[in-house]
Amino acid sequence: MPLVGHAFEAAGHDPAQAKIAINTHAFVGETSAEVDKAFAHAYPAMMNRIGRERGWPPSGRPEHDALRSPRGALAVEVSRRERPARHAWLHQIADLHQ
Repeated sequence: MPLVGHAFEAAGHDPAQAKIAINTHAFVGETSAEVDKAFAHAYPAMMNRIGRERGWPPSGRPEHDALRSPRGALAVEVSRRERPARHAWLHQIADLHQ
């Protein structure tokens, strides 16, 4: 049973009835340099601006890189080469089927 099913069951629900949604910010480019130039500065700047209003600590490049990793919350990809790692992780945690 996937992680989501275990959590659903622990909350007293039938895992067969579990429905989930995944929300992520996404950005796709042709090269890593293109993606970094367009996204690596703009995204943390926006999140830091929002974070100041909400009392979040500031973040920088290390946090951005962690969010961009295959297990991170951002779907920042270079063309189609990086999608298999992200899709494998999503399938692992949520038992997603296309």
